[in-house]
Amino acid sequence: MLPIGADVSAPKRQLPSEINKVAEGMGFEPTIGFYPYNGLANRRLQPLGHPSTDEWGRHGACPSRSSERVALSQLAAGLGGFYSRGMSSRDDFARLLGDIRSCTRCAAHLPLGPRPIVRGSPSATLLVISQAPGTRVHETGLSFDDRSGDRLREWMGIDRDIFYDESRVAVMGMGFCYPGSDPKGGDLPPRPECAPLWHPLLRPHFGSVGLTLLVGGYAIRYYLSMSRRETLGGTVARWREFLPEYFVLPHPSWRTTAWERRNPWFAADALPELRARVGALVSLPRSVPCPRR
Repeated sequence: MLPIGADVSAPKRQLPSEINKVAEGMGFEPTIGFYPYNGLANRRLQPLGHPSTDEWGRHGACPSRSSERVALSQLAAGLGGFYSRGMSSRDDFARLLGDIRSCTRCAAHLPLGPRPIVRGSPSATLLVISQAPGTRVHETGLSFDDRSGDRLREWMGIDRDIFYDESRVAVMGMGFCYPGSDPKGGDLPPRPECAPLWHPLLRPHFGSVGLTLLVGGYAIRYYLSMSRRETLGGTVARWREFLPEYFVLPHPSWRTTAWERRNPWFAADALPELRARVGALVSLPRSVPCPRR
């Protein structure tokens, strides 16, 4: 099958047999098809006979049908070899980023269209996993290029030069594209397809990461085992329990300013520790200029 918008007169290119064996052998159906390199992004990989899920669970932990998340994670693991076979690590990573940035899998659900945003290089020592881009980030293509980003950098104790140095800091969301606005206020949850499919392929490339910041409820609930009854504030209050691998943070939007005032321990105890750990990891010579507003 040809990709959407492809020239029907162009010769059809065959999928690598390894991908067919992995994907179709696991019960996934290629309903769109793809050309080499951006193929994984443009296939509608869904378990046969299993409807796709268009919403996160009630508490934002994962897709409401957990079997789809498991299936996507298994598929990502199965396709991991496709990206590394016969390629250098640098080429492998570049190819993967190209696939992610050309992804159109959720296009029908994205009011502003797909624009997957992810930053970082294999040398990064700090990984930030957040929720999804907002409208400004969608426009600029620059992660946390908004007031929430200013507040996050204040929490971390670093400036824009360091934050946007991809040799030091990698940033990816639970969803890579702006999901749209919620009629009830704010933005919709991150699309549920991104994390289970792309995170298992991306994270192994960040082997130099010494600390992962889980920013906001979607990232925290996805990566940590927590009770459905536990509040996000309750989990953040247990921040010491998740070190040294993870540092949990509320989302740095204006909606959490009142929470921060009610919880003075966050500024008194958690933030000094966060800044010390971040500073130790990113205190390297600057490699690239900072993108400006």
